[in-house]
Amino acid sequence: MGDRGGIHTHDRWEFTSPAPAHAEPEEKLEELIAALEVVAPGVRCAAEQFSAGVGFVVYTEEANPGFHVSAEMVQRLGALQLSLDLDIYTLGVE
Repeated sequence: MGDRGGIHTHDRWEFTSPAPAHAEPEEKLEELIAALEVVAPGVRCAAEQFSAGVGFVVYTEEANPGFHVSAEMVQRLGALQLSLDLDIYTLGVE
């Protein structure tokens, strides 16, 4: 959270996927969505009042990284009224 001269400039909540660190990106996103669905009414309420979305970041050493987001996952995020922001960073190929 930032603070500039006593004026609060931004807030955010962070929630990490419950999937293991070594899991594939698809599994991590799936488990994150499932965890958010458990508290769906609260998520939707927050999304109606604030800018809300899932920021999903993947760090990889693959030369041509990518992963699949199924139509079902997109629909489930939509039902939660959440956007999806994807960032894929290639750290370097070994």
